[in-house]
Amino acid sequence: MSKFIQILLMFSVSWAIGLQALNITTDAREMSLSGGGIAIDFNPDVNPASVFSINNRYLGFSQTFWFAGVSGQKVKLSWNQESPKLFAIEKLGLEDIDLRDEIPNDEPLGEFGVRWVSAGITAGYQLSDLDFGISVKGSYYRLYNYSSFVFTTDIGFIKKFNTSISSGFVLKNLGYSYSDSLRDHLPTTIGIGISVNEAFISSTFFVDAMYSLKHGLVGYTGIVVPIQKLQIISALEYSPKSEHFAISSGFSFSYRKWGVNYSVKLHNNEVLGIPHSVDIILYF
Repeated sequence: MSKFIQILLMFSVSWAIGLQALNITTDAREMSLSGGGIAIDFNPDVNPASVFSINNRYLGFSQTFWFAGVSGQKVKLSWNQESPKLFAIEKLGLEDIDLRDEIPNDEPLGEFGVRWVSAGITAGYQLSDLDFGISVKGSYYRLYNYSSFVFTTDIGFIKKFNTSISSGFVLKNLGYSYSDSLRDHLPTTIGIGISVNEAFISSTFFVDAMYSLKHGLVGYTGIVVPIQKLQIISALEYSPKSEHFAISSGFSFSYRKWGVNYSVKLHNNEVLGIPHSVDIILYF
């Protein structure tokens, strides 16, 4: 197959994973807030400073189905609540991609896949009156005969003004990407957010704004409602640049040593499918 067709295939499917895997929500709690919630102690994947919200050691497994047939798994291990740490390994993949040449034909020459694997650790530190978190991740992805190594760092702060109001800041995907055949640009993202806890039903509201060169400015708003051992979660996401609108909803439930989270993401492009994710957690 010609070099031109190889490059065309590479770019036509790499959007599904590629470096954009750094922006894919790979567990149910993160997806239930559509990737938002910078100022709430809810998910370290959104803001590394949220690692302080982990009150118990746990082992978690996630299964995620993303846009356009991309699916993956994630394993997380948390320990040391005084100086909290979170270790995660994840993989994403897209199989059954048709391999074709420059001559139109109803039958493909064959099939190939694209794969992404990564491992990272998140740690939290108290800096005066700020919760500070840092996450370091190493990743590898391969598409056909192209491959890339990626090393990234996320940092985040959460400032609690009182028992009701908090603010947060994140700077994500700072790092370096190396490939012997591609010129990759990391999807660096900067975000700010504010959250408000109200006493009537003990719920938490949040509003976020995130910016990246690829997606422009993206806005998020949502709510977390606790009902004893159950949390009901919902969020809205809107990108004016791509005219993308999504609603995410889910729940988080724990009983004794076990927990389960589930989420689904509804959006304005049904052709890409409906992302959903489930987590199973064991506390110890």
